[in-house]
Amino acid sequence: MTPATIIDGWFFDAYPVTGGMAVWVLDESGVARRFFDPFAPSFYLRLDRRDAQRLPALARRLPVTLGKALKTELFSGHEWQVEDVRVRDPLQFNRSVAALQKFFPHFAFYNSNIPVAQMYLYDRQVFPLARCEFTVDGAGALKRIDVRDSFDARDYDLPDLRIMRLTNGGADVPSKFFRTLNLEVSYDGSTHSLEGEDAVSVLESFNWHLYNYDPDILMTSWGDATLLPTILNASLRHRVPLLLNRDRSQEYFTTKERSYWTYGQIIHRDAAFMLAGRWHIDSENSFIMGESDIEGVIELARLTQLPMQKQSRAAIGTGLASMQMSYAWRNNILIPAEKKEGEDFK
Repeated sequence: MTPATIIDGWFFDAYPVTGGMAVWVLDESGVARRFFDPFAPSFYLRLDRRDAQRLPALARRLPVTLGKALKTELFSGHEWQVEDVRVRDPLQFNRSVAALQKFFPHFAFYNSNIPVAQMYLYDRQVFPLARCEFTVDGAGALKRIDVRDSFDARDYDLPDLRIMRLTNGGADVPSKFFRTLNLEVSYDGSTHSLEGEDAVSVLESFNWHLYNYDPDILMTSWGDATLLPTILNASLRHRVPLLLNRDRSQEYFTTKERSYWTYGQIIHRDAAFMLAGRWHIDSENSFIMGESDIEGVIELARLTQLPMQKQSRAAIGTGLASMQMSYAWRNNILIPAEKKEGEDFK
């Protein structure tokens, strides 16, 4: 049996993969290392006897293990026995919830709409850039995370993060207004212009800088809405694979753009374009970046336990909700799938 290794460093990122979570750690020398942590997230159902008897048959085709759990109901404080639906593959969590939502009402579901990455951070009681001691076996599987940090610490050590800034030729407008690929990358006090009519040479040059510097953070302007999608389209068109992800086995994490009405105004959020193994932060799609730069995003991510790429794009309310859910998780309180009480009139 291969002896375990203990690594001192910082918790960097986590996202679901088959059978568990890919966990990225920055060690004391600044090297990014990927490990695997087996993780089977659960959601809960409060069912009457008849529906509880139906559940095994309805769930037999899903990658789940059924059980019972004792949990505290949020509003009454009473202890409930609920159905524990443990999903063996985190990538199938949303599908498993959706499959059972066809048969049971929304108010029967608890802990079912928490993103798996957030659930993992709550469960391991860790947060972005927490100083930790990681115990890893010879196969690269995490056996234990000992957090040597506090989410509300006022003074804390951070690693020396490698930051690369990417713009569309230094211009301050979206890349959709450009006919050619005209990139500019800045890191270590130097700026490199990547331009030309030949998109292949620009893409290959961009890949060289990514490989050579291996940034922890890719900072962009308009990266979510236009810049990274433009680069990706050029990559697909010219068959030049990009090195945007540190984890080459993963696809990019994307969301849809949306607009919503809140507090008397319409807010528009661009679609997110997030990376695996490194962070992409778009300063034009982040309220926090405009107010406090990267230091403020890190501070909030530590407090809220939101993954950094999500925190950089999140509204204040999303962070506050995450802090509430983390408290509920730690105290064995059921988290309703849908908000049951509206806000007071303002």
